[in-house]
Amino acid sequence: MRLLIACFLFLQPALGQAGEPAGALTDASVRALVQRWLEAQNQGDRASYEALYAERFAGVRRSGPRVVRMNRARWMADRARMFRKPMKVGAAELKVTLAAGTGRASFSQSWESGSYRDEGPKELLVVLDKGALRIAREVMVASKVAAPPALRPPPVGEVALVVALGGPRVVLDAAPQAEWEKGDPREVASDEGRAVRFAVDLATLPAELKRWRGKKLALYDATAKRCEATVVGLSIYGRATPHFGTEAEWRGEGDGKKLPPAKVAEEIRGLAEEGTFLAADLDLKECKGALFARDAALPPPGLVPAQPATGAIEDAALRAFRRLPEYTTIQRDYRGEGGKGRWENSEHGEVGAVLLRSPRKRVVVVAAQAGTGCGGFTASLWAAFSLAGSESAPLLTLVSQPGEGDFNLTPQAAVDAADGRTVILYGPDGFTHEQGLLVPDGAGRYFALPLVKVPFHDCGC
Repeated sequence: MRLLIACFLFLQPALGQAGEPAGALTDASVRALVQRWLEAQNQGDRASYEALYAERFAGVRRSGPRVVRMNRARWMADRARMFRKPMKVGAAELKVTLAAGTGRASFSQSWESGSYRDEGPKELLVVLDKGALRIAREVMVASKVAAPPALRPPPVGEVALVVALGGPRVVLDAAPQAEWEKGDPREVASDEGRAVRFAVDLATLPAELKRWRGKKLALYDATAKRCEATVVGLSIYGRATPHFGTEAEWRGEGDGKKLPPAKVAEEIRGLAEEGTFLAADLDLKECKGALFARDAALPPPGLVPAQPATGAIEDAALRAFRRLPEYTTIQRDYRGEGGKGRWENSEHGEVGAVLLRSPRKRVVVVAAQAGTGCGGFTASLWAAFSLAGSESAPLLTLVSQPGEGDFNLTPQAAVDAADGRTVILYGPDGFTHEQGLLVPDGAGRYFALPLVKVPFHDCGC
């Protein structure tokens, strides 16, 4: 994830002024700050809200698939609009972690204003700033907006994502319950970040998941090349990319003591949060390029790889993309910050269109991104269009809710599911190596359905 992270916060043992009372940054004081933060929003007290934020601040706002990264000035301008209407903000399951002169408050936020409501995990990074506790970073890790009633993933037995984790692992559940875990975690090899594994308590596991033990699976890459494997066990995995300062603490650098492996595994599990999943372990050590798996007894799927859109299709897709209201809003913000030309053509900018010609339908996905997420202008946007007409005279129709993401969304392949829908696999993308599906609702409009990721706690700048 391309977070706006003020790295200097982690490089100083204390950020308060000389003479601050020892222990001012405590579990209780961080909890009290979160309470004041909630009260300021629920009471519409904008001045008190702004006073809770440090001068050096970075924030990540999410609303469903839409993601915006902002510095303090842009954050407060955005919040000013929020405070114009009454809101109801809640925080559940608050957890406070103290380390190296910082406090991290993690909780499940619910937010409601008018007819809009969303919920999801949130993190506040708290520091001592000019003698008081203030928020230096705020990240909405994920946002779940009331989804269209017909939006649903295909059955897991039909299109199950494959994750590379010291070998292929097939994701059976992207939100495992804590009671399914058995025993203590232990660290295992990981292709991305650090990972831990839990054994599974079969007594608590739902029957529809237990039935995967011993099943034969077929794994496919984007070209429909197939590997076969047998499920030899079920495990719960958690992955995360720790901050480099945290890893140094684990190694005992400085005045600390090296943490034993069991304690490091516990710390990784705490950082994983949204990075946990229930997986099928296979009797297969490698299946190069595998994207998804399905029951080997099912017939081969209708599958097509993504390919670059070219010629008239690419030109038409980019024109349609640049006519979107969401694109226009980003372009206006870009010009307002002194930018010239198109925002996606600015420094560190990129834009691309890919075509997926499935047997049932043709879809073009356009994605653009600019900036590094480390200050200054940064934005991203993706949209999907159905393709009709000829290759030389294409007709495009918007078939998605355009949304911002943490990265340039990268479609890999389209799969025709047995229920008549065409789903699109994307990722792994961005700092979080997110993998998921673009899934159509009952009206055929595509929505991003993130399934697995590696939470990123390091400094991306």
